[in-house]
Amino acid sequence: MTLEAASHGLGFALESTLLAQKYLGTGELIEVAPQELTAPVAAHHLVFPKAHSGFPRVRRFLEWMEHELGQGFVF
Repeated sequence: MTLEAASHGLGFALESTLLAQKYLGTGELIEVAPQELTAPVAAHHLVFPKAHSGFPRVRRFLEWMEHELGQGFVF
């Protein structure tokens, strides 16, 4: 989503080269600097619309994530 937003002029996107390749290849986005930037990843944030939080399929997915990831997963 960040790449899509950036391609529509809504700011910058800090993303992996692999995921950005489509946008870079078409010229929709350009690299800010010639060298790659690296950043350690300590966490990922899973987001979804608040209005969907009561959907049974969302609840099942979150419960599955908790089962797969263990105690470190909080929702």
